[in-house]
Amino acid sequence: MKDRYFLPIFLFLLVLLLYPASLYQQELSSSPEPVLPLENWQAQQGDGPLQPVQLPHMFSDLDARTVVTLTTDASIHPNDYILIKSVYAPFRLYVDDELLYASGQSGSYPDFFLDPPTQICLLPLPAHDKPVTLRLEYSSPNQRTELAVPMISLGTRADLVTPIFQQNVLSYLFSLSLLILSLLLIMAAVLLHQQDLSQAFLQLGVFALSVSIWSFSECDLTNVLFPYPSLWYLLSFLGLFTCTMPLIKFGRD
Repeated sequence: MKDRYFLPIFLFLLVLLLYPASLYQQELSSSPEPVLPLENWQAQQGDGPLQPVQLPHMFSDLDARTVVTLTTDASIHPNDYILIKSVYAPFRLYVDDELLYASGQSGSYPDFFLDPPTQICLLPLPAHDKPVTLRLEYSSPNQRTELAVPMISLGTRADLVTPIFQQNVLSYLFSLSLLILSLLLIMAAVLLHQQDLSQAFLQLGVFALSVSIWSFSECDLTNVLFPYPSLWYLLSFLGLFTCTMPLIKFGRD
């Protein structure tokens, strides 16, 4: 009796995961304004001197929570967004000295995290009729002596999402396919619970489930579609550290 509900529930979950991706695919249309990688940054580490840097850039030999400030001038058009990826580092974004957004601040992630999780931020910017000064204030990670700052870009929402979608859609679909396979294997184990093959199907299903969770959580497209970085950070490690257990049991059996 329970088996008849498996297919509709499974299809509902599949549609639930694919629907946001389909919405973003519809949004990936051509735009008159190209993506603009922001250049000519001026960087300051702590109280040190200003120095020119080009992104992406790696700041090295930093003490924990060293403040690294990046500034540049930019022209902001209507409907412009800024794309910022933080790597285990909190930051604040200012536009002409006015705080626009804060990421990874204390209280925004679980206390047992030593550093905030990686996050992809797609932020709308207020239009200005003249160039403005963008300032980013990073705090270096607690667990690392390096601060990685990826490329930061301006553009419309669709244009900024396009490369993320193109680079990660296969990984996203692979994760969903692996999830489907894991559920089918686990279902087969339940149906064959009185046969010798049931344990083999179960262990392979749990392994596929762990890998799918790990892959899905590490995908940048997942972070954009479902902006819950702390959840994906936990699930990523959960999938990574549990995927070997069913394989070991499968080999022993």
